[in-house]
Amino acid sequence: MKPTAPSQQLERLALSGATGELIAAADDLEVHLYLQRGRIAWGTTSTDRFLFRRLLVSRCGIDERALREVVQEGLRTRRPLGETLVSWGLATAEQVSDALKAQVAATVLALRRCPTSTQTLFLPRGPSFSEYDVKLTFDLADFGPTEQPLSPSPWSLLEHLRASVADCTWGAVLSSSGAPLALWGKMPAEAGVVARRLGADADLIVLRASTGALVAGTVGDERVVMLGLPAEAGVTTAFHVVEVLVDRLVPSTPACARGAFEHFGDLEGELQGVEQILERAVCPVGAVVLEGTGIGALAREPLSPAELGEVAAIRQSVLAADVFRVHEATQQWPPAFQVALVGDNRWWWFGTELPSSRGRSVWLALPRATSQSIGWALLSTLARQLLPGERRDD
Repeated sequence: MKPTAPSQQLERLALSGATGELIAAADDLEVHLYLQRGRIAWGTTSTDRFLFRRLLVSRCGIDERALREVVQEGLRTRRPLGETLVSWGLATAEQVSDALKAQVAATVLALRRCPTSTQTLFLPRGPSFSEYDVKLTFDLADFGPTEQPLSPSPWSLLEHLRASVADCTWGAVLSSSGAPLALWGKMPAEAGVVARRLGADADLIVLRASTGALVAGTVGDERVVMLGLPAEAGVTTAFHVVEVLVDRLVPSTPACARGAFEHFGDLEGELQGVEQILERAVCPVGAVVLEGTGIGALAREPLSPAELGEVAAIRQSVLAADVFRVHEATQQWPPAFQVALVGDNRWWWFGTELPSSRGRSVWLALPRATSQSIGWALLSTLARQLLPGERRDD
């Protein structure tokens, strides 16, 4: 019997007027959708549990303390949060509906991106579960057909991004050549250079600097989406929103490798102490130092240091674009910084610049299925190791 995709199961439950909770669980994602007589009353994902609350705070000006009190009241009375907000006069029914729809849209989209192999479970509920205000529930058709979760309009796609990432400062949908199809806010001119680094060999980019951040990804074969964020904002929510749109099958992690490390390039002396750091990783890993036209790479089987060095030189163009103009502050200490994450068909590439008059940087490669937290931690350790000795402890 052919397995049923989670999105198809949701469609059948909606058509049958079911009431209950649909759960879909993959390796790195868990989705919960709550149905009331076939209409969707609520949804949440493990990657973004609090979008609804963030939208209420940012768009309705609701105080965080007041919101906590409403949540506690809702738990005590078992009344839906949206209805409680309206009854307390903290938000209008329209504001609550808009925020709910953005939350549900993000959840439905995540479910539609789940592969057929994703484990699902539906928990039917009794009449007490059905006591939602029908005005604060949604028809599945409100979120488009299963085969095409979002409208093909670039502006519809941009509105989805804005609704899902409350703290974004600008957003754009670009063609594969970098031409703007829809634009909101002020996109840095150099961001178009980053967009052109996406394509068949790279589908996700995160660039964080002391003056701003961006998240970009490919959508299908013809579009690139980009979001800008303030420097102090986290990028986790924006990253997961874009990652769901990218929808690329993640390869499995290669077995842990314990072979001897091999070197490549003319900057072997710059890698002193790096091998001991890479030994701590629990998966295949490699590092590359770039300075001017020089290169030094270190990797352990099954990785090739020569191959990693070549790809790292290509990934360096993301930092070289200098989207947030950190290169203009080269004389200050501590220096302005920028770090990058690039996802391609096989690897996560973590890179950062180091103080140097010749444009020095270090890149770290980890399998795409590896947790990003491991990569960021290793990159930070490598950067400290490669800083000039007198500055490591500043």
